[in-house]
Amino acid sequence: MDAKLHKPTIELLSKSGVYFVVDLRWVGGSRSITIEARDLEKYVSDPVGFTAQHFGASVEDYLRWIETEGTPQCGALTKKGKRCTLSVAGGGQRDFKRWKELDGGYCQVHGGETSAEANEKRRSH
Repeated sequence: MDAKLHKPTIELLSKSGVYFVVDLRWVGGSRSITIEARDLEKYVSDPVGFTAQHFGASVEDYLRWIETEGTPQCGALTKKGKRCTLSVAGGGQRDFKRWKELDGGYCQVHGGETSAEANEKRRSH
């Protein structure tokens, strides 16, 4: 999308106390955030890139987080050389930071925690 925004109008609105709110795609739906007037053009021209940057993520990681609904997946390779599709124990819909920490760990089959172990660890923290 070729974003042609009228900067004087945006500046006037911002100085008048108007806030700019955008919905970012999030696991399980979306979340609204307020953005600065100076960031409107960047958001309008590349909402996915803007959102990934908001999370401190690459576009690839952000889209994978959304695709997996925040459920970290096993990083082991199958006999066919493909990534295991099983989940790392402990649940889904994790925030991006926690998903990123756990994605690529191991499922129970490949030596990771059981669901009970992961849940107990989560409860004790």
